[in-house]
Amino acid sequence: KTMNKHHLRGTIEIVKDGHRQTVNVGYGYYRRKIKNGNKKLLYPVGSLQKSVTAAIITQLIYQKRFSQNTKISRWYPRLKQAKHITVGQLMTHTSGINVIGTESSHGINFSEKGAINWTV
Repeated sequence: KTMNKHHLRGTIEIVKDGHRQTVNVGYGYYRRKIKNGNKKLLYPVGSLQKSVTAAIITQLIYQKRFSQNTKISRWYPRLKQAKHITVGQLMTHTSGINVIGTESSHGINFSEKGAINWTV
């Protein structure tokens, strides 16, 4: 009830008196709710990637490999407007890049290189 009240999606573990209960609230397909506990429950990978990516980028900045002001053209010279976009803007979602539908499965499994090429 609490997750639905606050429009949350995800999985939580509740432990009461030593007994564990898993509660899932999410969507398997757009506009098609899947009930609690269903193994087909799906969460967008992008949600987890943001935290992991932020931790990695922060470590690299602390190691002085680059800064939040480094332009992404350093790595992606072919990307449109890359010479105007910084690492910091990507991290704070202020780059101006807007690609719709990226957290949907389109039935394509990209290699790492294929995913980078699609993005570029």
